[in-house]
Amino acid sequence: MEKGTLQDFDALYAIMEEAFPEVERRSYEGQKALLQLPHYHLYIQKKEGRIQAFVSIWEYADFIFIEHLAVASSYRNLGIGAKLLLEVIKRYCKDAVLEVELPHTSIAKRRISFYERLGFFANAAFRYKQPPLQPGFAPLPLCLMSYPRVLDIERFHIVQKLLYADVYGMTDVWKGDDHGIYFS
Repeated sequence: MEKGTLQDFDALYAIMEEAFPEVERRSYEGQKALLQLPHYHLYIQKKEGRIQAFVSIWEYADFIFIEHLAVASSYRNLGIGAKLLLEVIKRYCKDAVLEVELPHTSIAKRRISFYERLGFFANAAFRYKQPPLQPGFAPLPLCLMSYPRVLDIERFHIVQKLLYADVYGMTDVWKGDDHGIYFS
């Protein structure tokens, strides 16, 4: 594992386009701009000069937010993504949070199972929507998963508010109840 750089960005974004639907990624320019932020980090796994996988994270005082984990299609099902994710968690020695699709499809169920095998827990008791990453898209219902334990309601609200404000730039558009914060 090594730090991703600006020189790696085009290859990383190509993997991102292959792995994530448009609604789950920023524009090329929007994603590239994140590289200037001090608490946003990219890590890559390379083999023979080719990027096999990457993970992008946001680092906070007591947890990391794993925004994207993707493996190039020619390297999938080799354990590279799991290894990379566990290396990042070990490096930061903090709790980790990530977003997953709701378990409505077989692919989404497999992704959730993948993260559960790595020690993540679904926080399914709480409603969560990812704010739009690009203009023209609606908020996306997702589930927050956490490592190494399930979040209680207080911690869930703290994490969610921080993600909405910092990662998504949303500061005044949510309402809350005992099941989470949601868009009106």
